[in-house]
Amino acid sequence: MSVKEEWVKEGLEDEEELSVLTPRGKGKIVSLNSAGVFRVEIEKPKLGKRVYRFENGEVTPHTDFTLVRIVNLGFLREKLLTVAQNYLSWEECLEELDQPYSQDTTLIAFDFQDKEVATNRAIPQRYRYHLIESCFDRHYLIKENIFFDSLQEAKKGWKKIEKLAGTTGHILFCTLLDVRESKILSRAVFTTLQVITKETWW
Repeated sequence: MSVKEEWVKEGLEDEEELSVLTPRGKGKIVSLNSAGVFRVEIEKPKLGKRVYRFENGEVTPHTDFTLVRIVNLGFLREKLLTVAQNYLSWEECLEELDQPYSQDTTLIAFDFQDKEVATNRAIPQRYRYHLIESCFDRHYLIKENIFFDSLQEAKKGWKKIEKLAGTTGHILFCTLLDVRESKILSRAVFTTLQVITKETWW
């Protein structure tokens, strides 16, 4: 589940709508019905504020705490299936690392406020740099090379990300990780119609 009901209810009771990401862009939840359908107010240039309906799974909190689940499909080392999830706090994100997981699953938690990284298992250091691309609302199959030996190669890989202006109906999360140093080098978040954020720290 991308958004927990208690997050929404607490926010609406406090008269502070929950800031979220949707395929149409960044917005605020204004209501949640019994069927789990959200009404989200999104402000767009020239169009002003508009309210759209989304099902859970299409909406994720807009925060600095992201957990990525990576599943090795077993065919090739580079054949990976990923999915991302945002949390309201770093503590809540870290709690997920303690949950049971299968042997082919790696969880990586990112704190973009303090640039911290935590995992449920040691990440293999065959390659120093790891480019992670994930969708928030569905599993995403990695098809291109995402492992790099040098920072120069990693930067070239990231340039492809920087050229993206949006996605095709999903919220795309990208980050570049220095595995050896457990250091975050960059982050980008895209929705169908806009770039939410692009940041680099190298």
